[in-house]
Amino acid sequence: RGRYYKGVVVTANADGSMDIDYDDGDKERNVEKSLVRAEVESIFRRYDTNGSGRLDYSELRPALRALGVSVDEREALRVLQGYDADGNGLLELGEFARLARQLRGEAATWTGAVRHSRAAPPAAPEAPTHASEVERLESTVERLQVEHRRFARESERMRLESERMLSESRQMEDELSLLKSEKGALEAECTRLQKLVASRVGEAQSVPQARPASPAVGLLALPNASIEPEVQMAFDIFDSDRDGVLSQPELQAALVQLGLEVDHEGAAAVMQNYGT
Repeated sequence: RGRYYKGVVVTANADGSMDIDYDDGDKERNVEKSLVRAEVESIFRRYDTNGSGRLDYSELRPALRALGVSVDEREALRVLQGYDADGNGLLELGEFARLARQLRGEAATWTGAVRHSRAAPPAAPEAPTHASEVERLESTVERLQVEHRRFARESERMRLESERMLSESRQMEDELSLLKSEKGALEAECTRLQKLVASRVGEAQSVPQARPASPAVGLLALPNASIEPEVQMAFDIFDSDRDGVLSQPELQAALVQLGLEVDHEGAAAVMQNYGT
C-alpha cells in the first residue's frame, strides 16, 4: 500500500510479523514489521527505556499516560498483571497492544476491564512506599538500640566480674605472702630446735658414763620442773605412743629426724645419761 491506514496491532507474532485490525473494518495478518507504523508501537518503544522489548510496571506508567490514562505504581502493577498473558511479570508489544485497544474502547471503565478480563494472577509484592521504608528503618533502629543496651549490660557485667577476679587474685597473693612468711618463721624455729637438741646431745655424750650399759631399754622422760616450750614441742612430736616418755627407738628417731647422725650406741649413751 502506498499510504498508511489507521488500525490496531492485535498480535505480535513470533516471527516478527503482526496481525492488524484496521479502523475501516479490514483485517490483515502476518504483516511485515517494516510496513507497520503503529502509534502503539511507537509509544511502546519510547518507554521501553532499557530496550528489552518488554515493559515493567515502572515503564508502563508513562506509557499509559501517553495513552491518556494516569495511574500510580500500584495501579500500574495491577494493569500489568491483568494483561501479562505469559505471566513473566512484563508486557510484550502484543500484550501492550491488546491493552491499548481495550483502553480505546473502554477508557472510562478500564480498571474494571483489568479486574474482569481474566482470572486474577497471584498478587505481586507491592512496591515499597516511603512510609513503609521509614517504618522499616525505624524498626531496624529500634532493634539496634535493643542490641546496644544488651551489649552495654553484658560489658558492665564483664567489667564487674573482672574487678572481682582481680580483687580475689590480690587477696590470694597476700595470703601466699603470709604463708611464705610463716614458713620462714617455722624453718627458723626448726633450725633453732635442731641446734638446741644438738647442744643437749653433745652435752650428754661428753658426760662420763656412771654405770655400765644395761641391756634393758630405758625411758627418757621430761622432769617435772619448768620446761622450755620449744623442748616440750619437740618431745611431743616424737612421743609417738603419747605415753609421756621416749623409748630408746623413739629417741633415736627423733635425733635422726633433727639432722643428727646418732646410731644405736649413741642413742643408748644419751638414754644412760638422761633416762630412767
